[in-house]
Amino acid sequence: MENPYCTEFIVKEAEVKEDVVRSTLQPLGNSLIVAVVGDIVKVHIHTKAPGLVLQHGLSWGSLHDIKIDNMAEQHQHRVVGAQTEKHGLAVLSVAAGNGIASIMHQLGAAEIISGGQSMNPPVEAFIKVIEKGSAEQYIILPNNKNIILAAEQVKKLLGAAQVDYVPTTNLAQGLAALLHFDAAKTLQENSAVMRREAKEAHSAAVSIAVRDSVVNGITVKKGQYIGLLEDKIVYAGATLEEVTAETVKLAGSDWELISLYYGSDLTQSEADKIAAELEALDGGWEVTVFDGGQPLYPLLLSLE
Repeated sequence: MENPYCTEFIVKEAEVKEDVVRSTLQPLGNSLIVAVVGDIVKVHIHTKAPGLVLQHGLSWGSLHDIKIDNMAEQHQHRVVGAQTEKHGLAVLSVAAGNGIASIMHQLGAAEIISGGQSMNPPVEAFIKVIEKGSAEQYIILPNNKNIILAAEQVKKLLGAAQVDYVPTTNLAQGLAALLHFDAAKTLQENSAVMRREAKEAHSAAVSIAVRDSVVNGITVKKGQYIGLLEDKIVYAGATLEEVTAETVKLAGSDWELISLYYGSDLTQSEADKIAAELEALDGGWEVTVFDGGQPLYPLLLSLE
């Protein structure tokens, strides 16, 4: 295994931009994930030089929650069918696409359930994952307003001592909550922090109208692209580029980082083009593109 060490850490009070973190660490390994919220940077990377990675992290701020796992050793000692005792606290997150699922997993979600708009996983699916999982306690991130009720029912059925949930309604809230998960803290402590951080997250999205309607005073025709801010329709138009740009402009200009997750019907080049157009609208915006793989929403955006 070329890069056997799965290395994760958080940098607090960081004074570094995301593109600098990426360009510095990219040559040191693969499976790099960088998440930035304010002055907090969370890093995940597979590398053969974890010490060097941490040295770079230390130069950006104070290091916290350092975790280094030898994946080669884990693979060697894995025993199929072995029963392990449940222990600790973990996150169970709902993800609407393979790309988003991978990102959430690498940011610390131990378990992933596929779901999203029009794909609401049943209560039984959550319970089955929790019962099979290795953690003693779980925090659920539904990441869709239609899945919150299921998460609430799971908590009632399994008990508040074992399960809690953060009422995340979109991807941006889910990522913000996940970024502040700390397995060393209690279920209650994590829930409080993650709920607070989720409320501070800002999101946008572009979908396609399935029927003619009038929403929030906006006339929407079937087949049009519709722009949403915090899950509310704010714009409708004929092209994806137009609707994305107008939706983000309606969100204001107080953003430094826009994370763009493109869906299963878009290509990387199409997403890159839209990202470039957004950066051209405002020189203060840095747009990062991710393969989300989600259905129904050509674009999901997190605004920071």
